[in-house]
Amino acid sequence: MPVFPQERHRIGRIGWLRASVLAANDGILSTASLLLGVATAHATHANVFIAGVAGLVAGILRAPGVLGECDATLGSDGLQSHGSI
Repeated sequence: MPVFPQERHRIGRIGWLRASVLAANDGILSTASLLLGVATAHATHANVFIAGVAGLVAGILRAPGVLGECDATLGSDGLQSHGSI
């Protein structure tokens, strides 16, 4: 019976990309929702700008925690161990 060499795939190392894309998508959606909410309240341009900057700063400060949480939920096979992808 022939013995085949172990195949190496890159899927096991792609978890960081998935976590980064999901975190970026979350940040874009959160900031856009914040700006739409402030703009529909008939705020001035300056208030919308200040809210946008505050949302971006909050997202930047929150990003390490989100990425760390995503890394903590990855199993040894690169998939989430407590749920589906």
